[in-house]
Amino acid sequence: MKKVIAPINERIRMYRNAAGYTQEAAAEVLGMKKNTYAHMERYGNPTPALILKLAQLYNVDVNILLSGQKQHTKTESPNTSDKPEPPTRFSD
Repeated sequence: MKKVIAPINERIRMYRNAAGYTQEAAAEVLGMKKNTYAHMERYGNPTPALILKLAQLYNVDVNILLSGQKQHTKTESPNTSDKPEPPTRFSD
């Protein structure tokens, strides 16, 4: 079954709510009018600069905000944890 990813405007609203901001408070922090913020959140038309500010404000990775998925680097695999795994030991 294919995973359905929410549109960017829904992700922005979800992360705003998770961060505990109202639209009015988020707009104020971002230096926007509330109706401008509400329009962006409703129709999903943020500029690249605004996407960066939203990611910082809501403490979320830009890639997650943009695509709904974390982008993995070449040295990172999807199952990588912060701690390295101990070396495998072989018995004789």
